[in-house]
Amino acid sequence: ITGFIAGIQLSYNDMVKVGDWITVNGTMANGVVIDISLITVKIQNFDNTIVNVPTYSLMTTPFQNWRGMEESAGRRITLTFNIDTESVKFCTPQELERFGEYVKLPANEQSRNNITNLELYRFYLLKMLLANPQINPRLTIMVRYLQSGPDGIPLQLYCFSKDKNWVAYEGIQAAILEQAIAFANKFDLSIFQMAFKTTP
Repeated sequence: ITGFIAGIQLSYNDMVKVGDWITVNGTMANGVVIDISLITVKIQNFDNTIVNVPTYSLMTTPFQNWRGMEESAGRRITLTFNIDTESVKFCTPQELERFGEYVKLPANEQSRNNITNLELYRFYLLKMLLANPQINPRLTIMVRYLQSGPDGIPLQLYCFSKDKNWVAYEGIQAAILEQAIAFANKFDLSIFQMAFKTTP
């Protein structure tokens, strides 16, 4: 009876249906729903294992349904890495000319004498995302700082990929991160990483 009522509620509220990708907290379920019965919801994980979750448990256990993402205009990408604060500096005219090969500030900003290499790098990353044909320009695109701490300045790239397929999505965000890290030294910036010292 409990399963029957739960099945009706799941269907009536459109909480889950066959073909949805769901993740159920506290279980090994992370895959596509292939069958819904009065007793169980059968889920095929991405490693092709099958997990059966009691239908009624989906009414009491939090679960994530990725249908909204799959039906949206893009899949969110958030990439964060830390900049070493000791590598941030004000730019000399010579450095501004050198960095200008990759990016320039808006015309009304170029006359300032307090432009930093980190600011230019941030503008470069934003330009990189805006020019990427795999990123949806109709959704939010930004490069921002998070709360800094002893591990440097967290710099986050925030955007949405057009392709929501898992493999393609991972490839898109990997390529963005690789380019972002590789270009940091073009602006004389260092990516923060913990230095491990061995005891002699």
